[in-house]
Amino acid sequence: MAHQQGSSLIATIGTAFTAFSYPQFAMRTPLSPASLPLRDPTLKAFENDLAHRLEQLKQSTHDGSYLNLPWLRQALGATLVTNSAVEALIPDFELPYSEREDKWVGEYLDDSAKLLDVCNALKAKISDMKHYQTKLQLALHLADARDNWGTSEAKCQRARNALRDCLLAIKRRDEIQGQAKLDSCKSTLRRMADNKLAAPILKSKPFISAIYGAKVNTIFTCGLLAAALSVKPRRPLSSLHVHSHFLWSASLITLQHRVKDEIHRGKASGSTALLGELTCIDAIVRQFHAILDEAVLSKMLPLSKEQADKLRQLAENLRRQSEELGKDLGLLEQQVNELFRMLVNSRVALLDLISHSRC
Repeated sequence: MAHQQGSSLIATIGTAFTAFSYPQFAMRTPLSPASLPLRDPTLKAFENDLAHRLEQLKQSTHDGSYLNLPWLRQALGATLVTNSAVEALIPDFELPYSEREDKWVGEYLDDSAKLLDVCNALKAKISDMKHYQTKLQLALHLADARDNWGTSEAKCQRARNALRDCLLAIKRRDEIQGQAKLDSCKSTLRRMADNKLAAPILKSKPFISAIYGAKVNTIFTCGLLAAALSVKPRRPLSSLHVHSHFLWSASLITLQHRVKDEIHRGKASGSTALLGELTCIDAIVRQFHAILDEAVLSKMLPLSKEQADKLRQLAENLRRQSEELGKDLGLLEQQVNELFRMLVNSRVALLDLISHSRC
């Protein structure tokens, strides 16, 4: 059956992504352990695993920062694992279910369709960033330190112009291809967070609570990606509100607070981009361009030894940062593609199960 094939595929993908780590939100009044409902063993295992992944992700920052591509890849990898775990539960989903649970399944199917559009918007933005990385490579080619380019005004001029293009590409947000789609994507995620995150009733079937956890996790991670890939985002990251009776709630909330604090600090500092890699690269490009710009405009060529040494150092740093950016963007793009495929397979498997139950 289609849902069995989908589940098998998702389980395989989930295993492949267990090397990645994990995701976050705002919690309502805590419940005491004694007041919590008895949990189905399968659901308890699912929630404990999700809580563990969130805790791992919370601790796996690089230099205390969450807004960098390696961490974002870990967060998305954890989301893939969570969705895989839900997919594995579909064959055991008990039918029929109540009218309220039927509404929940309908919302899940509706939201998963919207998340497919979100994935497409994220892929468009990643593609745009890869184009920016190509501009960096061109600038490095024109400023290749292996040539004695510091004595050539024409070469300095070409390198300066290429670096200026890099500055403009990240500075002018309205000219960046894919930004409009990304803004639409963030609006969709914000509406999903605002309108559809009421917790399922405590007595719902385990599968209903599991898909809730997967949905919240996916909405948060996609929202975080959209914010991190933005240039000077106009609106803050949405706060997702979840009920405290889920075993993963506390970990999710703490992580969300930490990420939002970092986003606020980045905006307050005046950074053009929130993503750590882009902030570092932008600083290098600005220094590089400033030295060449002064040399060309003042016709102070050949460059002094001090200037030439400084440019060689900047070129090496920019080359390293650019290569890492290209590699991480490629891996992130693969993960977004996997999430898209996983959401499609999940929808097909669930719809197939429901269709067969009504025959």
